Amino acid sequence: MATKLFSLARVATLAAIAFFIAMFILNLALMPQFVAVEAQTWTPNITWTPEATRAALAELGWSPLVVVYFFKIIQLLVTGVLNIAVGLLILARKSQDWFGLFVALVFVILGTAVSTSAPLVQAFPALTPLYYNLGTIAWQLSFILFYVFPDGRFVPRWTRWLLLGWLGLNVSGFFGQAPTSISLISLVIPILLVFSALGSQVYRYFRYADAIGRQQTKLILYTVLVYIILLPVMLLPFIAPALFLENGGTGLIWTIALRIFGNVVSILLPLAIAIAILRYRLWDIDIIIRKTLTYALVVALLAVVYFGSIILLQQLFAQVIGDRSEPITILSTLAIAALFVPLRNKIQDVIDRRFYRKKYDAQKVLQKFSETVRDETDLDKLVAELVNVVQETMQPRSVSVWLRKTDDRRRTTDER
Repeated sequence: MATKLFSLARVATLAAIAFFIAMFILNLALMPQFVAVEAQTWTPNITWTPEATRAALAELGWSPLVVVYFFKIIQLLVTGVLNIAVGLLILARKSQDWFGLFVALVFVILGTAVSTSAPLVQAFPALTPLYYNLGTIAWQLSFILFYVFPDGRFVPRWTRWLLLGWLGLNVSGFFGQAPTSISLISLVIPILLVFSALGSQVYRYFRYADAIGRQQTKLILYTVLVYIILLPVMLLPFIAPALFLENGGTGLIWTIALRIFGNVVSILLPLAIAIAILRYRLWDIDIIIRKTLTYALVVALLAVVYFGSIILLQQLFAQVIGDRSEPITILSTLAIAALFVPLRNKIQDVIDRRFYRKKYDAQKVLQKFSETVRDETDLDKLVAELVNVVQETMQPRSVSVWLRKTDDRRRTTDER
């Protein structure tokens, strides 16, 4: 019975994946017509008006049609194609269990929903409800994935009942917005469900997972942490919209750059999940986490410094010389270039001390031993120092050193 149910589920999943891929391909075919219409009223985000966008594009000498095409290509390559590719890769490698089917379906839906569904809706208005709800469903399925990742089991077991909460959100989305009297509840419930999904991974890491499961969970949690760190950077155009709008073409360039940066960051979690599921060289994942976390913090801090310096220098230059553009950009860029390397080294040192204490201590011990080897000539002292290094860095139960003796004939040859 279970085998038949799984076979039916597999057929249904493959049919759904084929449908969404066909939907994605149809969107590509309709893209030129859609871009021609959207270019007339295109804005980089909701803080820009079409008039301000056109003025900034005219200042830069850019064509709105070319810019919109550029954005759609980025969405296709980063958000769309990569998500679908991750889903198909997992389907090819893990299609023998329901968890692999579920993950593959989630990423195919996600890649279809958040990339290019609008052209299809423009050509077929009857599909508008599907367009507006598909993205919501895809993101909710992504959070449900946290309950069962990486082995397909709900952890803790009671989290399976939270599926009713996610189902309720989907149903309410299909039938319109909730009444005003329960608007607060409709806002609080999704937040609680999101935190419960993330908390499930934390619980799994500390209380449930085995050695490999911890490495898989660690990768996902660190990826979420990186996303949270970079989120303020991606939201800068919404946090301080005047800073971008007042700078015309330069502000538009930064708004576009941060939007593209957000698209790139959005693919980190699918890639992390794919790596964790396929488990290729998983034990080297600490190196990836260490570097990713370091550079994410560096990018976030430098972005704050850059835009903060622009705001302060604008006020200073406006009062002194009345100029607020080119000197500010040049000074801010030079400051960022000067801060990058020392800030990166400092952050990496802090991360090593906090999260990789054993490795950090081992590196210090090895550095001290290299200095001893360079200066010490007494063999007994070198052996004692070597034993001490092994004990501190590897902590074995016992340590022994074997020195190979050379015969007189070889020693005479070496001396000649």
